[in-house]
Amino acid sequence: MLLRHITDHPLDALAVSAAVPTVAFGGITSGRQTWELVERLGSSYGDDWWYRAELAFVRQEQGRWDEAEDLAVSSLSEQPASGHAVHARTHVFYETGRHEAGLRWLDGWIAEHGPSANSGAHFSWHAAIHELALDDSSAVRRRYECQLAPPLVTGARALVDSGSLLWRCRMVSRWQGPVPVEGLIAAGRAEWMCAPPNAFAALHGALALALAEDAAGLAVLHRWSGRHTRPVFQEVVAPLCGGFCAVLEERWDDAVGLLSLLLPRLGELRCSLAQAEVIEETAVYAMIRAGQTARAARTIAARLDRRPSALDRARVRALREEAVSAA
Repeated sequence: MLLRHITDHPLDALAVSAAVPTVAFGGITSGRQTWELVERLGSSYGDDWWYRAELAFVRQEQGRWDEAEDLAVSSLSEQPASGHAVHARTHVFYETGRHEAGLRWLDGWIAEHGPSANSGAHFSWHAAIHELALDDSSAVRRRYECQLAPPLVTGARALVDSGSLLWRCRMVSRWQGPVPVEGLIAAGRAEWMCAPPNAFAALHGALALALAEDAAGLAVLHRWSGRHTRPVFQEVVAPLCGGFCAVLEERWDDAVGLLSLLLPRLGELRCSLAQAEVIEETAVYAMIRAGQTARAARTIAARLDRRPSALDRARVRALREEAVSAA
């Protein structure tokens, strides 16, 4: 997975590596469980670069951006190839809206360490969403073709990174022409689209089916999730599939209703804030198609209040101009 530090207590390090979610996703803890686990290790590993990288990721999840960046930079000063520290700092750049600086720094790291990094596609995805925020759709397309298109990326990462990027581009109307979906579906994990192992996988399987405009496949995943024993599948994944189906079938009011109700519960899917945005973008897309342009503009503007984005500024401006013209 990521580079692992060999400490005097290697079993402790291995246990933390298994328990804490990382760029490679997974982990048996989430949210406060993860935070408390990592915090407890401070007295034993506080000066260790490996621990500082773990703590940096916790701090960015808590929205403590300055602390997260300081910890990540400190970790990287000792181990420049620490993917976990890079991941933490990358999230800080994105969530604080420093897209140009973040993209420049991340591209430098990808050029030096990307070819040997596990889960390298995820860092390319992060670079691409910086480019999208800068409203540079040509750069996003180049990034996809050079770093994210199958067969360069296969398996789970094809769905988590490549597929979600393509759907996001569609939802913000920043991909011209046909979306290259066929090779992507073939390259992805088929079980994630019919019997996913967890809610995170289900989200990305559903996104891939939506990208392929496979309403029948989404209906199957919807029914499967509704019968699942875990509440997150019944209460979040199943209605999410229903919302994507409504988008494909152009039932815009239904799509808005289903997706908007889910927005407060996206943390249950165990995805990052950056990953969860694709669902908000789908809800906004449905609002616009449903004629709810003022609501769509308010939703995007609320995001601008916490994070600058050239793309979001352009979209809010266009929606407000459209509202004035309609009046």
